[in-house]
Amino acid sequence: MLDLNVIPIFQAVVEEGSFSRAADKLGITTSAVSRRISGLEERLGVRLLLRTTRTLSLTESGQRYLEYSRQAQLAINDAENAARERKDVASGTLRLSAPVNLGRGQLAHLIPVFLKANPLVNFHIILSDVFTRVNPEDFDLVITTNAIPSGSYKSTKIRSIPGAVIASPDYLKNFGRPAKPEDLLNHNCLLPSFQEIYDDWIFYKDDQEVKVKVNGNYFCNNPVAVKITALAGHGIACLPIDVVKDELASGELVKLFEDYHLPTRSLRAYHPEKHFVPAKVKVFVDFLVENLGVD
Repeated sequence: MLDLNVIPIFQAVVEEGSFSRAADKLGITTSAVSRRISGLEERLGVRLLLRTTRTLSLTESGQRYLEYSRQAQLAINDAENAARERKDVASGTLRLSAPVNLGRGQLAHLIPVFLKANPLVNFHIILSDVFTRVNPEDFDLVITTNAIPSGSYKSTKIRSIPGAVIASPDYLKNFGRPAKPEDLLNHNCLLPSFQEIYDDWIFYKDDQEVKVKVNGNYFCNNPVAVKITALAGHGIACLPIDVVKDELASGELVKLFEDYHLPTRSLRAYHPEKHFVPAKVKVFVDFLVENLGVD
């Protein structure tokens, strides 16, 4: 007989790497955990876990069972949420991942507005740098300019984000101003960048593509840190225009290659594509589009 209650026990054992730690997490005895896992393996007729006195690892069958059991757990959660949730009322905890600058800036001001209109929603927000890839499985909604390749996620475009290649006046005075993108080969470029492949910088002019493989002696996954390094005159950077617009306006940074344009990146909201999409996700995505704007 199918026992759905054993699924979270099996998952806890794998996540904790120990029967005793899984038992502590679940609030049951170690012997109960052991009996349930042994019963599951006996019913399936396969070994799911390789156990020694010191280690615990998945067999090939165990890996497959874990993958499908997670899908089953998500389906069960969807069923429970669908039963509890009114279709038109946003409620529950929304696990959200967003870029640091967006989270500290516009989202920090917008979310209180959203919460006033949707008091049954709770936010759990993890901010990650714009160049950092996150595991979408950990969240209900991921806001990012990075593509999530899996076909099991639906995305909604929030807005386009242009980029700019910039340098400080001091850097240009000391090292010269590159006249064309190919000149970047002779300059220190700060990485990573706004470009999809961080060290392949692509430019367009008159429908012609120019690609330059840049390099440099500085790498930091935070675009603000890259900007500060550029402000200090250490090199040339390619960053989202939102990050450098104030410094460009003040003249602290100078935009290069005005005759060229860069590929535009899209800020998108990704959520798992499934039959039941919680109202909290749909309502918040609509709110983002309305307040941050699709171009």
